[in-house]
Amino acid sequence: MSTDIAPSMVEVARKRGAELGVSNVDYRVLDAQAMDLADASFDGIIARWVFMLMPDPAAGFRECRRVVKPGGHLAFAVFTGPEDNPFAALPSRVLREAGHLPPPSSEWQPGILALGPLVRALPDAARNAVRATIDARLASFTSAGGIVLPSRCWGGLAIRAA
Repeated sequence: MSTDIAPSMVEVARKRGAELGVSNVDYRVLDAQAMDLADASFDGIIARWVFMLMPDPAAGFRECRRVVKPGGHLAFAVFTGPEDNPFAALPSRVLREAGHLPPPSSEWQPGILALGPLVRALPDAARNAVRATIDARLASFTSAGGIVLPSRCWGGLAIRAA
C-alpha cells in the first residue's frame, strides 16, 4: 500500500507505479495520525519524511505501532534541525527577519509546511518582498550543475514487540 494525506501525492505515486508496471499496490489517501486500517495488518511500514510534517507525530507513531504486526518493522527518516537543512529553514528565517513571524517557542515550532497560510495572508508588497529575499538566498544552492540542497536526516528502525 502507498499512502499520503495529499490526494495529489497519491496520484503521483499511482502514475509512477503504472509507469513501472507495478500492479500489486493499493494507493490510498490516508492520514497516518488516524488510519482506518485494521490492527496488526502490515508486516512493515516505510515512512520517509512523514513524521516531521505531522501536527501530532506521536499519534502517527502510535498508529504505526497499532497497524504493524508483532515483530513487524517501522523504518523512518526525518530531517534533523534547521542548521543541517538550510534550504528548509530559509522561509521561516526570512519571515522572522522581516517581522512577520515570531521566533520558535515551546508553544510553537514552525514546521516545513506550516508557513503557507501566513504567507498568503501578507499584503502583496510584503509577500513579494519575502519571496524576492527567499529567491535571492536560494541562489546560493544553484550551480552550473543544477541545484544542490544540503541536508541531513535521521533514520530510525522500530520493531514491534510480540
